[in-house]
Amino acid sequence: MFLRGTMYWKFVCTNKTESECFQRALFGDTKKLWDRIRDVKRGDILFLYNINTDVLFGPFTAESAR
Repeated sequence: MFLRGTMYWKFVCTNKTESECFQRALFGDTKKLWDRIRDVKRGDILFLYNINTDVLFGPFTAESAR
Protein backbone atom coordinates (compact mmCIF):
# COMPACT_ATOMS: atom_id res chain seq x y z
CA MET A 1 0.00 0.00 0.00
CA PHE A 2 1.25 3.48 -0.80
CA LEU A 3 1.59 6.08 1.92
CA ARG A 4 -0.34 9.30 1.73
CA GLY A 5 1.91 12.19 0.70
CA THR A 6 4.34 9.94 -1.18
CA MET A 7 5.38 11.22 -4.60
CA TYR A 8 5.25 9.05 -7.71
CA TRP A 9 7.82 9.35 -10.50
CA LYS A 10 7.92 7.82 -13.98
CA PHE A 11 11.33 7.42 -15.58
CA VAL A 12 11.83 6.44 -19.21
CA CYS A 13 14.20 3.94 -20.77
CA THR A 14 14.70 2.27 -24.14
CA ASN A 15 15.60 -1.28 -25.12
CA LYS A 16 19.19 -0.09 -25.17
CA THR A 17 19.18 1.35 -21.61
CA GLU A 18 16.71 -0.92 -19.79
CA SER A 19 19.22 -3.57 -18.67
CA GLU A 20 21.61 -0.90 -17.36
CA CYS A 21 18.84 0.66 -15.27
CA PHE A 22 18.13 -2.69 -13.62
CA GLN A 23 21.76 -3.80 -13.27
CA ARG A 24 22.78 -0.55 -11.61
CA ALA A 25 19.45 -0.03 -9.79
CA LEU A 26 19.67 3.52 -11.08
CA PHE A 27 17.04 5.55 -12.90
CA GLY A 28 17.91 8.84 -14.53
CA ASP A 29 16.92 11.22 -17.25
CA THR A 30 18.25 14.06 -19.34
CA LYS A 31 19.77 17.24 -17.93
CA LYS A 32 16.73 19.03 -19.33
CA LEU A 33 14.52 17.37 -16.70
CA TRP A 34 16.96 17.73 -13.78
CA ASP A 35 14.91 20.50 -12.12
CA ARG A 36 12.05 18.04 -11.62
CA ILE A 37 14.09 14.90 -10.88
CA ARG A 38 16.10 16.59 -8.14
CA ASP A 39 12.91 16.58 -6.04
CA VAL A 40 12.93 12.77 -5.72
CA LYS A 41 13.07 11.82 -2.05
CA ARG A 42 13.86 8.59 -0.24
CA GLY A 43 10.68 6.51 -0.10
CA ASP A 44 9.10 7.99 -3.23
CA ILE A 45 7.52 5.50 -5.61
CA LEU A 46 9.25 5.00 -8.97
CA PHE A 47 8.18 3.43 -12.24
CA LEU A 48 10.31 2.69 -15.28
CA TYR A 49 8.66 2.87 -18.69
CA ASN A 50 10.30 1.32 -21.74
CA ILE A 51 9.24 3.46 -24.69
CA ASN A 52 10.23 0.78 -27.23
CA THR A 53 8.20 -2.09 -25.75
CA ASP A 54 5.44 -0.02 -24.09
CA VAL A 55 6.06 -1.84 -20.79
CA LEU A 56 5.79 -0.16 -17.39
CA PHE A 57 7.92 -1.70 -14.59
CA GLY A 58 7.34 -1.08 -10.91
CA PRO A 59 6.58 0.05 -8.43
CA PHE A 60 10.04 0.58 -6.97
CA THR A 61 10.96 2.63 -3.90
CA ALA A 62 13.64 5.31 -4.03
CA GLU A 63 16.43 4.37 -1.63
CA SER A 64 18.13 7.74 -1.78
CA ALA A 65 17.56 11.20 -3.13
CA ARG A 66 19.31 12.33 -6.29
